[in-house]
Amino acid sequence: MADKNISPKRTRVKINVGGTVFETYLSTLTKVNDSVLSAMIAEEMQNGDELFIDRNPLLFAKVLDYLRDEERFVPPPEDDAREALRREAEFYKLPELVKKCLPEEIRFGDDVKWKESAIDSYWKVFAMALGGPNCTVCSGELEKCLFPKFLKSRDGTLKDEYCLPLKHQMRLMKGVVSAEPFGNDFGCLVKWEHPYNPYVMHMPTCALRLAK
Repeated sequence: MADKNISPKRTRVKINVGGTVFETYLSTLTKVNDSVLSAMIAEEMQNGDELFIDRNPLLFAKVLDYLRDEERFVPPPEDDAREALRREAEFYKLPELVKKCLPEEIRFGDDVKWKESAIDSYWKVFAMALGGPNCTVCSGELEKCLFPKFLKSRDGTLKDEYCLPLKHQMRLMKGVVSAEPFGNDFGCLVKWEHPYNPYVMHMPTCALRLAK
């Protein structure tokens, strides 16, 4: 409960969200006019009641991060987490946060990275596209290559143990959309960065996110 004798900018407020107690400044919770939090604060200061919201505390932590620093706030890159936060923003009546959480639209010239959730599904296909016994990325200069040394088994398939490091590298890779996307169903062309031999691949846009 807030202390009425202190300036709102410096008044600290405790709020219980789903059993987890958060503490922040009154000015943070009332930053957005007509929001659920602003209305709750006004009612609490009149009635002296405890601030309690029966919502997900993990999502509220992100809502609070947004209220603390709206300009620098970056929503989760993964679709499910972004959508969950969007629904939470709708509940709290935070329209600008709702906009931030809308699905990303990938355009020509955008810097992109792999979505974390897509790596497990695509890393083997990506490895096969990159190289075989000799890595096509670096034109066979394996001693200089930052990628795994892709070695094939006798049946022509790539050995998983030699490709596994690529899963880690995919989390760090960055590319640029080098042609106008063909639409979410058809993907786009991405030029992936590499110090020796940048390369272009046709990528599904559902596996990509904007690089922040």
